[in-house]
Amino acid sequence: MFPNGNYNEIISDGLTVKELFQNNDGLTYNDFIILPGYINFSSDNVSLTAKLTKNITIKTPFVSSPMDTVSESTMASKI
Repeated sequence: MFPNGNYNEIISDGLTVKELFQNNDGLTYNDFIILPGYINFSSDNVSLTAKLTKNITIKTPFVSSPMDTVSESTMASKI
């Protein structure tokens, strides 16, 4: 995965952010591929908490989107 075992060497595949957005085309999730890479810290050091309000913090990384195509319409209107 890393040429010559050098973790600092950047491996590029596909387009840069500048190249992706220069045409002002609409993009979807299918237009992105997230490649795994080397990290120099433990995954235990990653916080998945999310602050919903000043007083409410949750320990899950995702919150439903207020879109009727993601959540049902009743829940979307409450979000």
